[in-house]
Amino acid sequence: MKSYSIFDLPCVRPLGRYHQPSARSAGALPLFWAGSGLELCFTGSELHLLLEADFSSAEPWIAAELNGAPVLRMPLNQGVQDVCVFRGMTPGVPKHVRVFKETQPVSDDPAHRDVS
Repeated sequence: MKSYSIFDLPCVRPLGRYHQPSARSAGALPLFWAGSGLELCFTGSELHLLLEADFSSAEPWIAAELNGAPVLRMPLNQGVQDVCVFRGMTPGVPKHVRVFKETQPVSDDPAHRDVS
């Protein structure tokens, strides 16, 4: 399995607002607002995302769609985690994938920061 930076993949389109220079230098796409995320065309058989979250009272939730159908909806744990979006798909066949944050930022949670 190969790992790539989100910004090194030609078929990835970020969704939502973020500060591009700081995100590129950090090598991570921040997902602070609900609906922010990424969209991509993928031909592999398995897709994992490395996500990081922090909070003290309200965990952030993410969702994913594969070819327009929901395949994942889950809260994130604190810290860094490997999230499998799908596996066992036919290699070489294009798949349209959207991954996005579902929850709004929580202003009264001092530890809440963007998912990246």
